[in-house]
Amino acid sequence: IYYQLGKNYYFIGNQPKAIENYYKVIPIAESLNLPDFLAIPYCALGRAYCYIAHFKEAVEYIQKGLKILPKDEILEQIYSIGILAQAYAAMGQKKEALKELEKLQKNYGTVQNELFKLYHHFFMASVQSMVGNPFKAVKESEKSLELARDLKNIPVEINSIYSMGRAYGYMNGKT
Repeated sequence: IYYQLGKNYYFIGNQPKAIENYYKVIPIAESLNLPDFLAIPYCALGRAYCYIAHFKEAVEYIQKGLKILPKDEILEQIYSIGILAQAYAAMGQKKEALKELEKLQKNYGTVQNELFKLYHHFFMASVQSMVGNPFKAVKESEKSLELARDLKNIPVEINSIYSMGRAYGYMNGKT
């Protein structure tokens, strides 16, 4: 129940309450020796930390979760690798951010599931715009924008436009 509460708080934007609830899940899973049950709360905790700009904590928990996250948890993998790349980019660690994008591309660049494709392209666009690769960011933003519109995913549509705008702004500032 704590994980679901945390997830609900995460989606309504109350990251401190999400973090509080995710922390309650961890000792329970540890005491039961359930690593699969630990992976998602660790990753979720890291994602929540990223959204409140606690990037070091985000990296720590996402990395901890990814080490034990089952490979068949594809959407969790894509979210976690993508947000890990965003955290690195936000800290100015371009090399690490791009390394995570390489993982994302290698492991999920050819997925057929439309939702998985959407988030793959979204994170590729977002991080490329954050690390100063505007042409790649625009290309990926266009893909994520088209998929978001097809899937009627308004939040990703808005964020795709934002990433595209950031990329065009970078181009304008560099020319």
